[in-house]
Amino acid sequence: MKVGILTFHNTTNYGATLQAYALSTIIGSQGHDVEIIDYCPYKVEKYYKKDLYFIDKNRRLNRRIFDNLLKYYKTRKFLVSKTNISKKKYATSAELKKINSSYEVVVCGSDQIWCIDSFRGFDSAYFLDFIDNKTDIIKISYAASFGHTMRLRNYRELICQLISNFSAISVRDANSRRLLKEECNEQAVKVLDPTFLIEYDEYFLDKKFKKEYLLIYIISGITLEQKTFIKFIANYKNLEIISVGKYVDIATKNIIGIGPKEWINYFSHASYIMTNTYHGTIFSILFRKPFIVLDTLNKANKINDLLKDFNLENRLNSKSNFIENFNKNILDIEYSLIEEDINQAISNSKNFLKTTINSK
Repeated sequence: MKVGILTFHNTTNYGATLQAYALSTIIGSQGHDVEIIDYCPYKVEKYYKKDLYFIDKNRRLNRRIFDNLLKYYKTRKFLVSKTNISKKKYATSAELKKINSSYEVVVCGSDQIWCIDSFRGFDSAYFLDFIDNKTDIIKISYAASFGHTMRLRNYRELICQLISNFSAISVRDANSRRLLKEECNEQAVKVLDPTFLIEYDEYFLDKKFKKEYLLIYIISGITLEQKTFIKFIANYKNLEIISVGKYVDIATKNIIGIGPKEWINYFSHASYIMTNTYHGTIFSILFRKPFIVLDTLNKANKINDLLKDFNLENRLNSKSNFIENFNKNILDIEYSLIEEDINQAISNSKNFLKTTINSK
């Protein structure tokens, strides 16, 4: 079966890159010919490249520009080498109409492709509006998400109409499932992010540092109280503090210019992880690492939902006075208690893909 994937892939974000890689890999492993549709609207490409051209107030290139360039190069190289990306690049939904005869199945997802409250805004292409309903192309969503969008507002009628043409709908969080039920009267299956569905052993390289370390992986900023808490845990566990992907002033080492392979490797060798990101949380669970999520409002829906699914709600640090309420019993995680739940969720998610793609 020829399968096209429409997702967020043209980005320097590690989570977005790895979810695209994972979805392509798992569908390919099920015996299909898979291709990522190289769709990147102009404003999105401009947004992700903004850090590559930053000039300071003295008209000099910021020193971190070189780390950002290296990160961009390595991320793109990883995806190009590990997946099959369409030869044709598309920038608009109108251009995408040309692919109608190219695939037997088109899968949209994962990631927040349906979020209408981000810098991307509403983009009907991610609801597969470019596929002619007169064709017999199967339209499927896999682990799609509305992100922090709580109401469909002016886009409700169009979204519901487009969704009604899908053969199967799956989402990765309860909020997305609620929106589809309440506003479109559509039932969606809740599945895992595709990064859960594959193995990463080939990226477990040699350990870079002899000393045990606490790994920080953040996207948005962290508060002074959270920094104090990170240092407290690092001292308590006698760990060096290392940050990947973003500069954090309390880190002994800040490692920015790395690609997905190196990023995975740093996670695999960490003794403890602090993150405020969805995929940072996922890879902590995947590698069975002790971790704590630093609370962030704009990611609350998806992270809280994930933690709840595996009875890990106590991983969320939502109090500024956490040190005063510190209980060493919550430092570590007894993964054996949730191993069966994780494995069952992975199996169900794989079966959703296998069953729906083969329904033609």
